[in-house]
Amino acid sequence: KKKGGGDSKRFGYRTTRSVKKEREALALLKDLFIPFGGNVDLKNPDVSILLFEGLGDGDEKILTRKVADGPKVSIINPNTRHCVTNTPLCPTTSYIMCNLGRIKSHSTILDPYAGSCSLLLASSLIESETTTVGIEIANENGINRTSIMTDFYSRDLTPPKSLLCGDFRNETIRDMARESIGNVPFDVILTDPPYGIREKQEWTLSSSNYPWSLCHTNPLLDIVKIVAMDLERGKPLICLNGGGRLVVFVPCTSQQNIYDLLPAREQLSDAMLSLEVMVEQRLNDSLSRWLVVFESK
Repeated sequence: KKKGGGDSKRFGYRTTRSVKKEREALALLKDLFIPFGGNVDLKNPDVSILLFEGLGDGDEKILTRKVADGPKVSIINPNTRHCVTNTPLCPTTSYIMCNLGRIKSHSTILDPYAGSCSLLLASSLIESETTTVGIEIANENGINRTSIMTDFYSRDLTPPKSLLCGDFRNETIRDMARESIGNVPFDVILTDPPYGIREKQEWTLSSSNYPWSLCHTNPLLDIVKIVAMDLERGKPLICLNGGGRLVVFVPCTSQQNIYDLLPAREQLSDAMLSLEVMVEQRLNDSLSRWLVVFESK
């Protein structure tokens, strides 16, 4: 744990490499390494072995063999992008959300609170033959859509089919999103919706960028209600029969119960969705965010 602002403790911290600690750890593992024998080729090793520490409260260390490299998400790091916003979603988290959405070739993906399009960038990074659409309520003063497109083109990634400026809760905007993919439902809705922090900051800076009323609703409940409404009017927003997924973040304070923040069983039934996965990420000692996955029935 590391001290953050005020009395809150932030979980996780960055540190520099300690050669001294590495040498001490290797000395402790000497008996394990001796049976290998021979020379060590650091540039082209036959086997890569990694040592992890800091995974528990004590002085625990884990020795593990490297079997594969992860995605090169650093190419979409916020500090490398043309579109700059206050609270961009980190690339690793974006990639995880795409995996939970089961992104594959020819998937159609909607982000109803797109922001700088971190999730759509990750989708294109995973699979080039995806069709993505973003909806963002901020106008060009808040979100530069030209810069967003540059972020895709400069990385040779498939750009969004459409970037719509408007409120996702507006029926016309949703119809435009469907029209951009041929008037069919989306395979996946991926989003990290606003819950008030970013919007409060931007409202203070410029009241023309974000409507303050957006902060007085629960975006997840809005999404589920909208999915049900669009089903009722014969324009389903998400694929049915187990083919569609909704992946969304939900913040939860230490005074709240996450289940009180989720849609009721009746609301999920109306939207033909079922709760599949819930994973907590603790941000500090008073706030968590839950990654929640719903699947269509």
